[in-house]
Amino acid sequence: GREADVRSVLIRARENAEGIALMRGEPDERMRLRSAMGDLRGAWHNQTRGQGSLALLTSALAYLAPVVPLVVALPRYLGGDLQLGGLMQTAQAFSNVQWSLSWLIDNFPRFADWRASVDRVVHLHHVLHDLEDTVETSHGEHIVVTPGERDRLLLREVGLSRPDGEALVAEAEIEIQPGERVLIRGQSGSGKSTIMRAVAGVWPWGRGHVELPRGRIAFMPQKPYFPLGTLREVMLYPDKPDGIEDDDLREALHKVGLDHLRGRLDEEQRWDLILSGGEQQRVAFARVLIHQPAWVFMDEATSALDEPGQANIMRLIAEELPNTAVVSIGHRPGLEDFHTRELVLEPGEDGAQLRARAAPRGLRELYRKVSAASRSELPGHGFWSGLRRTLVGR
Repeated sequence: GREADVRSVLIRARENAEGIALMRGEPDERMRLRSAMGDLRGAWHNQTRGQGSLALLTSALAYLAPVVPLVVALPRYLGGDLQLGGLMQTAQAFSNVQWSLSWLIDNFPRFADWRASVDRVVHLHHVLHDLEDTVETSHGEHIVVTPGERDRLLLREVGLSRPDGEALVAEAEIEIQPGERVLIRGQSGSGKSTIMRAVAGVWPWGRGHVELPRGRIAFMPQKPYFPLGTLREVMLYPDKPDGIEDDDLREALHKVGLDHLRGRLDEEQRWDLILSGGEQQRVAFARVLIHQPAWVFMDEATSALDEPGQANIMRLIAEELPNTAVVSIGHRPGLEDFHTRELVLEPGEDGAQLRARAAPRGLRELYRKVSAASRSELPGHGFWSGLRRTLVGR
């Protein structure tokens, strides 16, 4: 417990070292660490005193055990009432009794370790049980996520709430077809990211039914997860697609603008620490190019890029993954130019309302230009097809 608290403080300080340094927060962090170390030191002192007392008792018994029976039986032996064999039998019997009674003392440290482990397991069990109760008692409802019979994403009568029951998003109906590009906007805290968590099955609080598409789904959070290991392992995470070679990885890095990393595939680094936020997001997009998912959910996945970089990345996705459905959550300007449909979360008394918004004017002008050219000569045919269906309704 106390050691875990110290490790938690140290890990948190390491992961946020730059922010702590920039905010000059070293004194506060030092105070937190000293407090955790003080608690640990007190626990160590208590443990040392207890083990010292136990060791003193054990050592005393070990030295006195052979002597006590002889001292007790010696008067009878000297008086002739007890033979030498009887004296030895008495000593042996006392030794057997002493060994049986000292079993608990000898194994006390092991019992203490077992108790600590059992306490941690029981605490984890209680936390999981309380979490299940919270989900089940959240107005008696929760979000049901199941594989759909058709290749589409369907949210039926889905309402999202906080764990305490406060409404986030009122009843929403969403249907997204393969190849569509949908942008979800809304104010901060309106529940945009919660929609993606509900689709991923990690947010049960609420009501309604989510039907997942049959194709492979990739989720891109704002801060990508990078496992420990080489850059190659980072790019292939969570599994290696068939037929992928190092040249494919280098080409993906080139396409997302990370040429300086093409020769570092075998380096084992803390890539989540040495790469900037924008570089991490570019690596995440390279990962998508490698895995070629049928559906991509992006939660502020371009937030660390500048507007030209964002435009280049979104254009790249449209060209390289023309048949992939993209659901983006974001508020930055320019995103609407790469989506065929826009859904807006508007504040309401019973939670945010999800409203459909017509395709932006920029998309309509873009489609007119595309219509004048031969579609067979353009990359990203599926993207343009989805754009055409949205704008002209066929």
